Amino acid sequence: MDRLGNTVNMQNNPHFKTKVTALLERLTHDAKLREMIFTAVMDASESCEDRITLTYNNIERIMMVHDAEQGTFDNSLAKLVSAGREMFRLTQLEQIAQEKAKTLNLVDEIEVYLGYQNRLRERLTLMTSAPKMRFFGFSGIKDSDLEEAEIRVKTAEDRQFREWFTLWEPWHKVIERIAPEIWTEILTEKNRIVETGEFIARVNDELRLPNRSDNIVTEVTAGVKVMREIDLRLFNSATERVLAKTDQEHLLKPQWA
Repeated sequence: MDRLGNTVNMQNNPHFKTKVTALLERLTHDAKLREMIFTAVMDASESCEDRITLTYNNIERIMMVHDAEQGTFDNSLAKLVSAGREMFRLTQLEQIAQEKAKTLNLVDEIEVYLGYQNRLRERLTLMTSAPKMRFFGFSGIKDSDLEEAEIRVKTAEDRQFREWFTLWEPWHKVIERIAPEIWTEILTEKNRIVETGEFIARVNDELRLPNRSDNIVTEVTAGVKVMREIDLRLFNSATERVLAKTDQEHLLKPQWA
């Protein structure tokens, strides 16, 4: 963490320095968070400045998810959904960066990953991303790449975010705390599906579809697919009910359309 002080983000930026100080203060009081953060920073000190900045961004995201899981947003579902939207956007950007990095020669993929986050920080409201990076010129990212990435992320969010959020683990923990009766209903229904043989029957139906090979990998894949469908149905209903209780159904409507 000491090398963060030598990065471009720390130069003449008191707000950023304050955020880093607050982070260090939190680590002294939260053992679980401290363990996750230390794991994330183990390799960063041995690499370039932008690697350190990218690691800092990852730390901010770890903290945001940790806060969601621990109940920080239980009384502000709007902030929770905003956090979820940012995580969704970053997941999409990571995929785009992976695709871009594969097309480039002699380019450090760190610059590609950080470059998309940095240049789209304002357009995609990526508040966990540091505002500056040192070597964007070496990323190989063009203005047209950024425009395409922005459109892809926004389109994906409008089409897929509701389903993604419904299955987001931190949201499940929030449901368990703020709507325990709904959470109990979910567990009861999942147990019923498994114990009555409905789950196995649906997996077998999946395996009988054309072009399905008969091996353990196919069986496991079918099981995962069926369970995801079950979770999506149960948690989609739960999500609608929880948001309806506080008249906040609008939170999951498309934002960029």
